[in-house]
Amino acid sequence: MEGRFLKRAGTLIFVGTGQFLFFFVLAEIYYPGYNVSSDVISNLGATCKSGACQFFQPSSGIFNVSISLLGLALFPAAYYLWKASGTKALPVFEALAGVGALGVGVFNESFGGAHVFFSAFTFVTAGIQSLLVYKVAKPPFSYFAALAGAVTLSATVLYGADIFLGLGEGGMERMVVYPVLIGGIAFGGYLLGLGETSTY
Repeated sequence: MEGRFLKRAGTLIFVGTGQFLFFFVLAEIYYPGYNVSSDVISNLGATCKSGACQFFQPSSGIFNVSISLLGLALFPAAYYLWKASGTKALPVFEALAGVGALGVGVFNESFGGAHVFFSAFTFVTAGIQSLLVYKVAKPPFSYFAALAGAVTLSATVLYGADIFLGLGEGGMERMVVYPVLIGGIAFGGYLLGLGETSTY
């Protein structure tokens, strides 16, 4: 394990995920009348109904820029993960999750099918990425990562089947997103700590 690469990967994941979570909440606050149960996350970037789209500022700008930055941060993070560990699957899905996040930011809801594709792509790849952390991390963190990935993937299936468990569409979508966001921040911190104890 190369400590400097672990710390670089950890920094990018921690900062990228942390800034998105912060600005995600900020975008919700600035959006007029936003309801986390009934409003989907994508409405923050663009709200489209009956073929007409609205961009509520500054929410739209905040959300689209911050999730794009998250995606951009995950690309070099994936490279440093590969350099540090030599493993392939985890860095690949880290990078794929970055592709998805960047795609969501660039192709907001006004792009229709492209946005739906990138949203679903992000949900699935981020969930798998979290499961793969289980294979490289040590307990108890590995268990938390596996749980986060399992919850995200299970919630993705329910969300896709329009089963919202009384949470509303927006609430169920958050059951997809929150576990991997929290897990991403934790994984970044884990890598930073591991980098301190690894060889240079």
